[in-house]
Amino acid sequence: MADLLRGFGLLGSLDVDTSGKVLTDHSVAASIHMSHRIWAGVTLLYIGWLSWRAMGLGGKFRLTGVIILAILATQLGLGIAMVLFGMPMAFVVAHTVTAALLLLSILSLVHQQYKLQPA
Repeated sequence: MADLLRGFGLLGSLDVDTSGKVLTDHSVAASIHMSHRIWAGVTLLYIGWLSWRAMGLGGKFRLTGVIILAILATQLGLGIAMVLFGMPMAFVVAHTVTAALLLLSILSLVHQQYKLQPA
């Protein structure tokens, strides 16, 4: 638990060697990775449920639900690929961009819902 608190501490500093390389405490990094995976699983289940519900509503909601599910599957695939291939920078950037697309698609779903309600 202490490693997790150290990893998410806002006032911590990074140790750097003489060549400028950041020195990593592997127990702290492992704690951060495990918390990321746990919350990614929770997020996967919730957004999967949300997109399934949206598809059940039909109309524009169905298309948005399908898009969210496709982006979610892409995000999951990228996350697994990052672990399998040792975190190549291209996969890390793609994972971040896909997360932004996922957020935008969910905001689109929220916008569609409020657009249907009378003012």
